[in-house]
Amino acid sequence: MFKEEVECYKMTSESEEAASLPSTPQSLDALCKELSSIYADELVAVSNPLKELTRNQEVLLETMQQENVRFREVDESLSLDQMFSKITHYQSKLTIIKKDMVALHDKVAKLKKRALRLQQIREKKTSSQAK
Repeated sequence: MFKEEVECYKMTSESEEAASLPSTPQSLDALCKELSSIYADELVAVSNPLKELTRNQEVLLETMQQENVRFREVDESLSLDQMFSKITHYQSKLTIIKKDMVALHDKVAKLKKRALRLQQIREKKTSSQAK
């Protein structure tokens, strides 16, 4: 820690001296090369874990997307369950309506027979009164 502080102090004093010097493209290139040589090893060392972290994040993202698809499918299956329960409910209602329609059809048929019989009786009365 102390060594880093000393180096930092040296760099600060050198930068103050360098500020008074005119900068040329060659000096800037040299400064860039020196800085890159200082941090190149650390950057390479950090780049590998960052690449691995990026790969892991991509795998995690893909897994999360697959899980989201599974959750949507489960949600859709729940709505399918509701739909099937409605189908059975309406099917039972339809059966009841069919029974009622059959009963009404039978009543209508009986009423037609009765109306026809009454009409025949009325016609006999009118024909017997006319004679």
